[in-house]
Amino acid sequence: MADPRYKKRRRTSAGSLYSAEDVAMVQRLLSQVGGRVTCPVCDGPFALGPLERRPGETMRPVWCAECGRGTVVRNCILARVMVLTRIEPLLLMLRGIFTGAGHEVVEPADIGVAVELYRKNPADVVILDTFALAQMDGQELIRRLRLEFPDPRIIVLAPRASYRTVDPSVAAEQLGATRVVRMPFTREDILRALKDARP
Repeated sequence: MADPRYKKRRRTSAGSLYSAEDVAMVQRLLSQVGGRVTCPVCDGPFALGPLERRPGETMRPVWCAECGRGTVVRNCILARVMVLTRIEPLLLMLRGIFTGAGHEVVEPADIGVAVELYRKNPADVVILDTFALAQMDGQELIRRLRLEFPDPRIIVLAPRASYRTVDPSVAAEQLGATRVVRMPFTREDILRALKDARP
């Protein structure tokens, strides 16, 4: 296993520790749908750096969370997903779906931690469960992200609307949520929502 200090140095330095052949393979793996999405050297999962948008393409530093090797990838298909929910089975399900598709999942404990993590390395998409979070917490997070960042992509998970209760997704949409996904949902539903919502 790689020394964590080595990985930290790798992330803050220029260049690549992959061979030229491996760099080409990583670019191919992470810019095309389908196939494996793990490090070609050690099979570890990829961690994702901040996304940089350029005319006609995006650039993103990526590195292996196991061996620390890394490079910069154009038009990376993987996403950094921040998930906020207090329902453990839902969190486990979302983590399984997203990591199974190769995406990186960040799981902050509360909205204060979420905003701090977003400042350091913005998530491509924030998934917010209005059912599990207090309604004001969810609305406050959307407000804070919209105030501080130009274009946060936020997917709100909400229960089906009922004539007996106020629909929490209405407030989320008014505050600028990118999409609302109704629960229960399928793996295909949430992956499609992620694909549609991401930059």
